[in-house]
Amino acid sequence: MDVCGNFPIDRQGASGKPDDADVCWISFPGKYKGGWDALTAQTTDSVACVFLCTPEDGEGRHCPDPDDNKALCLCHRIYGEAKPWGCYWYKRWKENVHRAVRHKQRLKAVFFAGQVGRGKVRMKDLPTLELRDGIGLGGSQKTELATADEEGWEYEEVDAAAFLPGAFPEGTQVDAWCDATKEWRRGTVAKFKKEVNEKGQEQVSWTVRCDTGDMIDTQYVMDAAMSMQRILDVLGLPKLVEILSQCLSRTGNVAVQPEVQPSRLASGVSEMLIRVHVKDIGTLHALYTVVQNEFREIDINEKLWEAGRLRGSSLPEIEVDKNRFFNLFEDFRLLSD
Repeated sequence: MDVCGNFPIDRQGASGKPDDADVCWISFPGKYKGGWDALTAQTTDSVACVFLCTPEDGEGRHCPDPDDNKALCLCHRIYGEAKPWGCYWYKRWKENVHRAVRHKQRLKAVFFAGQVGRGKVRMKDLPTLELRDGIGLGGSQKTELATADEEGWEYEEVDAAAFLPGAFPEGTQVDAWCDATKEWRRGTVAKFKKEVNEKGQEQVSWTVRCDTGDMIDTQYVMDAAMSMQRILDVLGLPKLVEILSQCLSRTGNVAVQPEVQPSRLASGVSEMLIRVHVKDIGTLHALYTVVQNEFREIDINEKLWEAGRLRGSSLPEIEVDKNRFFNLFEDFRLLSD
């Protein structure tokens, strides 16, 4: 089970900051929380980005699509279906950018470190693509820049490296990618370095003191607070098991057992392995049918969103990888023939 949402940012954004600003930041990757804090702490630029964290802010609110005779909300244009977190953020964001354009502000968009220009998609393709693929931009950012391109707004593409010294200062606990062992390792930042490579491009890296005591140099660090761990911290393991069990309820007598400790994939996405125990072959076949046809991410995310809302917290969206289950089922079927 892969979490595809960015780490939640507990600020709505800085919409409405000075109309007389020269620059407006229209898109920023949510996973760089420290960089976001550094951006919104300054008072000279305006910021169009909108991060809604509570229902009071507008999380979960939907807005009619003016181009669809108001029959459907804006979710359908950008996601292909209604999402539990709503589309009010998109309406607010677009209004903010229109305001910046009216005031002739220079627009800027921030890409993942070292990935400037990558990950952009066309507006018409938004509902059918996997937006949170970790390339260039966050999922909401792909929507923002697809809209900007559709509207014909010109914007400067900026590398997140410009904000990273503030995002991961010395002493910060991080997950660092180790090329030698091909894994993410937990540690603390010892040093931040910014250099120009042989191609004249600016390159950033960190020296990280791993929890094991050794030092590594890496170009990739991530906030150690993983999204799956946040779900566990907010809901608790029993509630997560209850939600997953409800989504598999038509299978019959199965026991859902998530791993207690989330881990991180090589791509950087946090994951949690879910084990499902079945009592007989009939139940296994019923489980296959449910997973194939009825075990939908939208149902899980709606239940997670509602459970988080009741606890006053915003939870990331998850994605379910069913391939391993299908492969195991096929192996079992072949052995049984």
